Amino acid sequence: MYQEDYIIRQIRLLCRAIAKNVFGMEVGSCTELLPQAPDKREAANELLRKIDNGQIREAETELDRLTADRTLDDLMIGMAFYARVGEMSESFLDDHAYNDVDLKLGIRRFSERFGSKHLAELIMP
Repeated sequence: MYQEDYIIRQIRLLCRAIAKNVFGMEVGSCTELLPQAPDKREAANELLRKIDNGQIREAETELDRLTADRTLDDLMIGMAFYARVGEMSESFLDDHAYNDVDLKLGIRRFSERFGSKHLAELIMP
């Protein structure tokens, strides 16, 4: 339970740090950063629904495809995605063949694609 809470706090901290440094925004949750463009917003919401339904790996593959252009909207989608995964209970993740190591690797890989590898490593060693 302690590790689960720690990881969730670290993801939120990473999300807030990127939101502040990249977007100049103070946010309480990464889902506040979902893109305003209707098509991107709907795609992001679909990814979040897949996570909620336990299709995490499928959603992560879709995230990679959806964010290939590496725009600011894409960064916001990824932040919301990993924040949502981080909010899932350890038992939920285990039930769907995903764990905290997968989460850390995914965040690092995603952050690296957007030039924030070092920030992710500072927050999630």
